[in-house]
Amino acid sequence: MHNIIFDYDGTLHETSYIYYQAFTQAYDYLVENNYMPERKFKVEEVTKWLGYNKYEMWSSFAPDLKQDIVDTVSNMIGDEMLNLIKNHKAKLYPGVIELLENLKKDGRKLFILSNCKNSYMNAHRQEFKLDKYIDEYFCAEAYDFISKEEIFESIENKYPGPFIIVGDRFHDIKVATEHNLISIGTSYGFGEKEELKDASYIASSPREIYEIIENIEK
Repeated sequence: MHNIIFDYDGTLHETSYIYYQAFTQAYDYLVENNYMPERKFKVEEVTKWLGYNKYEMWSSFAPDLKQDIVDTVSNMIGDEMLNLIKNHKAKLYPGVIELLENLKKDGRKLFILSNCKNSYMNAHRQEFKLDKYIDEYFCAEAYDFISKEEIFESIENKYPGPFIIVGDRFHDIKVATEHNLISIGTSYGFGEKEELKDASYIASSPREIYEIIENIEK
């Protein structure tokens, strides 16, 4: 029986509810201090960065920003997202709790592998009572923001497989391709279609994730 490694944002958590507000607030700070030009963002222009760690995101989005400014606005985004989570503004995708419940009833071990900070994941653990379902969390901050495929080695060394990787971005599919694992790409997340081209399967909803896993093992 496969154990399941989930990405979090764009796979279990519908992050746009809190990320867009936090990002635009931080961008206003950059504008007010003459670091960036004033502009408006569509939601999809902002959410495309979800799944990247903070270093990847800012080096791509604003490569000329000095590191101290990047650290300032990254902390602003993180603090505002934590505030929104604590004020119950975060939302899981419909069907996620049922998915996790069913997988646990089947006797699987479930993990989260995310390019996030520990404090961010801890806030979600408390808000959604995730510890009822998730056996262990692997957050990039705890590994100095190395790649997910490198972090996976810590999971592999600690827990017996086999594993299935579930995620919405190329980072997740790359873990699977580099370690010869089955992968499920979540088309409802924030990745472009091209990012999921190497996924073993595509799920259009959390419910479909469970159906795919069941069919894999028939």
